Amino acid sequence: MPAKDRRTIITLTTDFGHRDHYVGSLRGVIHDINPQVKLIDITHDIPSYDIIHGAYVIGSTYYLFPRGTIHVGVVDPGVGGRRLPILVQTENYFFIGPDNGLFSMVSLREKIVAIYHLTNPRYFRPEVSQTFHGRDLFTPVAAHLARGVKPRQFGARVREMRRLPLFAMDVTPHQLQGHIIAIDKFGNAITNITREAFSAHVRGKSFVLQIGSKRISRICETYSQVAPGEAVAVFGSNHLLELALYQGSIADFWRLKRGQSLTARIVPARKRPQSKFS
Repeated sequence: MPAKDRRTIITLTTDFGHRDHYVGSLRGVIHDINPQVKLIDITHDIPSYDIIHGAYVIGSTYYLFPRGTIHVGVVDPGVGGRRLPILVQTENYFFIGPDNGLFSMVSLREKIVAIYHLTNPRYFRPEVSQTFHGRDLFTPVAAHLARGVKPRQFGARVREMRRLPLFAMDVTPHQLQGHIIAIDKFGNAITNITREAFSAHVRGKSFVLQIGSKRISRICETYSQVAPGEAVAVFGSNHLLELALYQGSIADFWRLKRGQSLTARIVPARKRPQSKFS
């Protein structure tokens, strides 16, 4: 895909922040190898070492870019250790970064064509620091890929990549269980339960959403369908089920944290809940 377009897009998502030289180093390496590439920063404000949030951000943005875009993710507390540097090729995109679960959400949404262990030093910087693979390994590979180098030239294929358990749903005939994968700036609790999975599970039947001792028995289209200060469940812009407090923080109000389980349970007609939430 990139070989046909000299203006291939490369995105960068890291936990580097903007105070130091790290982000500028990535951009300099890419432009030195391929000045024609178009660079877009998704964010460099992932909390330090927070692979889960990095996976959520990449999984929430990658599909908005043109087909063939190369996404580089560097949230890499194990840099220089045993985790593999990888290139993931899907039907529509490429992902480059550490094999530490950073592409977990991507793997739920994209069909993976191949995974490559990056081992060919021809496409790295001449000296590879064991503490800065983002500069010396991941971004050089991205720049060469954008120039038309074939994925198989970067290293041998591997069968699997690491997937974080938090992003997996547990489905039984009467129950769908997911987890809170992010708390956003507004205090909304975003889960990994997709609209598609929820619809397939509920199929128009009555249900109850339960997290701890709290329950909600309907899903609204907008936050404003409830009164200010009232809890609401919606499918957000990412088509992920989220819990919110209209004009407030559900995370603070209900003391929710990332990793908590949310269960969507089918309710028999004779046991339908009396109210929409409790």
